[in-house]
Amino acid sequence: MRSLVEAQISRIKRCIGERLLTQELASQEGEGVIIANLLNRWNAFGKPVCVKNA
Repeated sequence: MRSLVEAQISRIKRCIGERLLTQELASQEGEGVIIANLLNRWNAFGKPVCVKNA
């Protein structure tokens, strides 16, 4: 289970980045809200279903 969580965090960091891009506190708060909404939407898709075709 832990490896799945770490893999998800790694994917998030690769897509979004490890740091906030803005300097001001108010802008960072807004950026955090945007990232949280993006992650919630991303996780709403669920896990992919793999089917073996052979």
